[in-house]
Amino acid sequence: MLLSPLLSTAAALVAASVAVADTANLAPPFEWFAIVPNEQLKYQNCYDGFKCARLIVPLDWKNPEDNHTISIAMIKLPAVVPDDDPTFGGTIIFNPGGPGVSGVDAALRGARTIQQNLADTPGVRHYEILSFDPRGVGRTTPVSDCFPSDPFDRTAWLLEDRAKGPLSYGKTTLSYGLGLMENFVEQCRLNEELKGSMDFVNTPSVARDMVEMIDRIDELRLREAAERHGKPPGPQRLPSSQGEAERDEDDEARHLPKTQLHQRGKSEDHEEDQNNPVPRIQYLGFSYGTILGNTFASMFPGRVGRMVLDGVQSAPDYYTGDTRTALEDTDEMFDIFLQGCYAAKVNICPLRLSYKTIKEAKKQFWQWIFDLNRLPVSVNLVKGGIKVVRGGDVLAVIGSALYSPFEKFQPLALGIYDGMSIGDLNRLAAIIDEDSPRINTDANNLNAQQLKAEQTWGVTCSDGPDWRDKDVGFWHKHLQKLEMKSRLFGPFWTNIRFPCAFWSSRANWVFGGPFKTPSPVSEPLYTSRPAAPLLFLSSRYDPVAPLKVARAMAKEHPDSGLVVQQSMGHTTWGGGPSRCTWEAVREYFHEGKVRAKEISCAAECDPWDNDCQATLSKRADREGQSWEVWTNMTVTLREILRPRPWAVGGP
Repeated sequence: MLLSPLLSTAAALVAASVAVADTANLAPPFEWFAIVPNEQLKYQNCYDGFKCARLIVPLDWKNPEDNHTISIAMIKLPAVVPDDDPTFGGTIIFNPGGPGVSGVDAALRGARTIQQNLADTPGVRHYEILSFDPRGVGRTTPVSDCFPSDPFDRTAWLLEDRAKGPLSYGKTTLSYGLGLMENFVEQCRLNEELKGSMDFVNTPSVARDMVEMIDRIDELRLREAAERHGKPPGPQRLPSSQGEAERDEDDEARHLPKTQLHQRGKSEDHEEDQNNPVPRIQYLGFSYGTILGNTFASMFPGRVGRMVLDGVQSAPDYYTGDTRTALEDTDEMFDIFLQGCYAAKVNICPLRLSYKTIKEAKKQFWQWIFDLNRLPVSVNLVKGGIKVVRGGDVLAVIGSALYSPFEKFQPLALGIYDGMSIGDLNRLAAIIDEDSPRINTDANNLNAQQLKAEQTWGVTCSDGPDWRDKDVGFWHKHLQKLEMKSRLFGPFWTNIRFPCAFWSSRANWVFGGPFKTPSPVSEPLYTSRPAAPLLFLSSRYDPVAPLKVARAMAKEHPDSGLVVQQSMGHTTWGGGPSRCTWEAVREYFHEGKVRAKEISCAAECDPWDNDCQATLSKRADREGQSWEVWTNMTVTLREILRPRPWAVGGP
């Protein structure tokens, strides 16, 4: 989660998410509307080696009499072996974060990397990798879009919001920001196509959709197995990997009427029929994806097969709206940045040329930020154009660097030195400009998706408390509480719930916990128990998902494991490569076991180590591996996870 001063209020979608890049240049266009939505899972070839489908699910899982539906866009990268191969490990569903982030886009960027380096053990276990656009997002229909007809209107709103400045500017800015939010929400109300649908886009409904997905995935696998073996379609089971005879008994759990669908996972705990096991999820969730995963596991514990949660958010805090715990590490990480900077070579971090001590540099830094907020500086960009730089803009750049120190700390150090010591803001202005709002003329094209604020706010405001009656005084106190937790992020963290001041849609399915599961049992399986303990991952220092939270969440799931990667960054992937972490995840997916309650994994390098790549390359060569394979996953996933301060208006 990252709030950006660049787009203070609108950047809440980034604050509550990790964002994926636009896929326009990643793959040839694919006509999603050419896929006919179906209640059964029917894939079509798409992009380059992927398969896509649109799965029909009920709009309202709580009301079986309501015939309105949603068509969920799903994409999978098939396994490198056929489904009936003894080494086939099933489907891993991954969520890249959010809410409001497209799983389709994330899969196009990261599915191959996840499959090759995180999931598969060659010759032993191979998985297909699947993701999807959640309700209201991306290519799933109906899509949450409050500016469906004119991208100019959206861009105009974004620019006005940027002009407003960070909420920390005072009560006048807060009042103006509330006015802008009321205007945005009114645009949503005026969109006839959105009426009613936003009441059903929250996290519990998406968790229930995932139950349906794993059922339909299993149903398709049974259907294809029956065809391979010359049997008519029906509830036949796949033969086991040990070569047991096919199992033809009815699977009642798979054919519950819609009135009972939402109750699955809540039945009395008893030993499962081993001839007819209920399908269980294998899941990998990043950032907000840990909220979705924790919600799924807590609502449907008997549907958990494997679950890996990385960059762990506090589920209770998320649902109550008190997100202060997310900022435990933020300011300390900036202190560690300065310590590493001063310990590095002068050519890497020249700050100590101007300031003898870290204390002196830090004092001057905050004075510089204050001065830039009081009197912003206009910068002529090298590529052309002008960018006005404020102190809040610099804090946004720092926030982005805290997400991915491995690749961004050194450029940040040079940018701060140039700006603070010699008055040259060109480096920082160029970074700020990369994330500035631009008109996206493809705003209504399903093949050129853009991240939209309402696709985040529709979820966060529905999941959280109703704050529509809160006045400026309430928001000022809310801001002060967050500023006390983090001087760096506090002012911007307020934006996560700021649009909820007027958000009229309220979720019809509310789940407030408890966020816990019963003890897992693998043999025999039980209908209301996970088949394996959960595995949590955390960087030692994470700007928005502190280790403290990961430990607290893991404690609520008996026998769960926690891998602490000794690095800085949002999620373990943001902290840089760690073979130890990757191997722990692969082992878990294969065996369903955690090594210990908590283990420590070293990162391969530190953000200031310029010799890291050469060192690892030599070691990889000695072990018969390539550096490219070693680093591909980290680079790809950091790109998926990197914050997009201007993502509302297009990447």
